Amino acid sequence: MNRLTGAAAWAELGDARWAAGSVSRLAAAGIDAHVDRVPWPAFTDTPHGTEGFRVRVGVFASQADAKTQADAVVSAGLHPLVEWTGYDADRAPDRESVHVGIVDPTRFRGRIVADHGGAVAGRSTTSAQARAAGSVLAVNAGFFITADADGVQGTQAGLGVYGGVLDAQSSGGRAALILQDGGRRSRVANLTSRAAVRDGASSYAINGTNRVPGKIRDCGRPGVSPTEQPRQDFTCTSADDLVEFTSHYGADLPAGAGAQAVLDGHGRVVGAGTFGGRG
Repeated sequence: MNRLTGAAAWAELGDARWAAGSVSRLAAAGIDAHVDRVPWPAFTDTPHGTEGFRVRVGVFASQADAKTQADAVVSAGLHPLVEWTGYDADRAPDRESVHVGIVDPTRFRGRIVADHGGAVAGRSTTSAQARAAGSVLAVNAGFFITADADGVQGTQAGLGVYGGVLDAQSSGGRAALILQDGGRRSRVANLTSRAAVRDGASSYAINGTNRVPGKIRDCGRPGVSPTEQPRQDFTCTSADDLVEFTSHYGADLPAGAGAQAVLDGHGRVVGAGTFGGRG
């Protein structure tokens, strides 16, 4: 069970009894399976020993082939996961290619900047963004949404400020990298973000920036459910949500119930209606 919502949840590992029972159910459906004992990695102090048992069904040349087998597992009454075995923590060490960039601060004359490629909702590789920016060195950073169920893919999870514009709000007071003086000075600090829209003497809190209303990735905002505390890679919800979209959004605006107002560069409302349009 999910400890936050109480809903049914699935785990990749179980105990020996669960593993044996799963193999028996699969065998009854004509599916060959095997059980792996997964130890805690050797580098962990505690816990140690057996972490759990994993049930695997075959090895496949492509994700599409694995998906076909996964459908058969569903028919057997189990919940499968199609995954790349390279992520296995118990996998034997292999060669890794590591690129190291050394910057001498006494000779450095360039700038270090944070960049999302011109669109918050855009997705591109780090190398492609580096080429577009004419960058000498680039590194991947931050977390973003990768599933439609959690919002718009590519949009940032957590605080993001680009070119002085708040393009994504914080998930509680979590750590953020701050670049100053063209990157010559940097620090990490726990930051929170606040935004508001004002109409005369009235003020209304903006709950999010450049995200789907009602879906708050990593939680950490007041009034969301099932928790207001930050939770990595978890999506909270809210039935009453005011979200701002900046000119950096770069995608079709979310559709659904609710109202939308369009503001000009001076903060004046120039249009209102239902959700839609381009950010």
